[in-house]
Amino acid sequence: MRKKNSLLIISVIISGLFVSCWDNFTERTYYSANITSFGFDAHDTCPDIEDYDFNIDQMSNPGLIFNLDSLPYGRVVNCLFPTVNFQSSNGNVYMSDSDSLVLWNSTDSINFSSPVIFKNTSSDGLYTREYQVKVNVHLVDPDSMLMNQYAAAFPTDANQNKIFHPTENSFLSFFALATGGLSAYLSTDKGLTWNVQPVSGITETVNINSLCTFQSKYFVTSKSNQLYSSSDGLVWTQTGDGTKIVTLFGAIKDKYYNVSHVNYLIGIVENASGEYHFSRSKDGINWKDTIGNEINPDFPWTDYALVKGTTTTDVEFYTIATGLDKNKNFSASVWSTETGLDWVLIDDGSNEKTAIVKRKGASLFYYDNYLVCFGGQDANGDFRQDLYVSEDQGKGWTTAPDNWAFLNMINGLAYPSAYVEHVKDFVNDKDREFIWIFGGTKGYYPSSAIWKGYLNKMMFLRR
Repeated sequence: MRKKNSLLIISVIISGLFVSCWDNFTERTYYSANITSFGFDAHDTCPDIEDYDFNIDQMSNPGLIFNLDSLPYGRVVNCLFPTVNFQSSNGNVYMSDSDSLVLWNSTDSINFSSPVIFKNTSSDGLYTREYQVKVNVHLVDPDSMLMNQYAAAFPTDANQNKIFHPTENSFLSFFALATGGLSAYLSTDKGLTWNVQPVSGITETVNINSLCTFQSKYFVTSKSNQLYSSSDGLVWTQTGDGTKIVTLFGAIKDKYYNVSHVNYLIGIVENASGEYHFSRSKDGINWKDTIGNEINPDFPWTDYALVKGTTTTDVEFYTIATGLDKNKNFSASVWSTETGLDWVLIDDGSNEKTAIVKRKGASLFYYDNYLVCFGGQDANGDFRQDLYVSEDQGKGWTTAPDNWAFLNMINGLAYPSAYVEHVKDFVNDKDREFIWIFGGTKGYYPSSAIWKGYLNKMMFLRR
């Protein structure tokens, strides 16, 4: 009985202490001078500011209030009316005005072009708290392009080159020599310096457009339509089943990959009757049993721009644009394939508002969700500097926004190699993307320049 009474007394004491502590906690919280929320209603002078969240860092001294996602470049924040909620206040809230604090009236506008201090005192007068409020606005246009010369030591063996990126910091570049064969250069410091590599086994004039990789090997065709392969890009041997290979586009996995698990090397072949067809090979050697559709007269054969893409359902496809057709006429059409055996015309170039200006030696690449066509030499012999962009895989084209212009590239450029580097971003869902442009010709002489460009937003902590 005594034991039960003792336990009862202890319980009563603990309950009393708990209630006492809770009362003190409630009282202390109620009379806090903290700002509990901060934001803005809609403002005509600053569109969409009501959609931005402002974070409150209560642990700092003074406290910090800021928007983690910056307002768009150019937003005006010098006349804003904030909505501020306090845990409690004695009604005398001060804010910074130049170097002094003045009494804040919620009906007065505030200039947030620089950080603003808020100072509040709790309703009981016991607690005072200061906060620094910063309305972050992008200082540079996130959608403007920077394109700067990265290096000036790129080899100049020929106007045309083909770039590969075998490791994270290395580039391997190939040139088709006018005297026949290939030259190769390796950079192991991400393009700053280049070392010549010995190339053997191929002396014919090479179709540099056709150079590609498939099943860990390099493949290329010659002007006589002979197929060559190499395990390292340096030692080459003739290969194939005797089929004449006009050009190669690259590797593509079977459209129904989950069923067949087959990859193909795709290109254009000439059959025994002298007819030209699209074709593909499972091993890069045997071509005779996979002859596809005949070639449309306007389809690009040489000097074309080519890029590989992937659909949201992981189906690979190629897009080809511009260049010269079989009769050496300029083509403005855009084609696409998911199989390599049939190519679909997706833009015939007939609409002047959406057609790419006819050209050869252009570059085609994906950047920031756009398909981009850059540079090239037009039918008048002029070297182009313009960019066209497509949001629908090449069906329709528009000139790129003005702030995308490669302003530092004073001269137009044709036949460069373009490579888009993807750098993993651990803060944002999308990788950071950087455009690399190697060599080419800016007149009638090979360029030794390497350019690197990006949209400003690629460098932002949050995008």
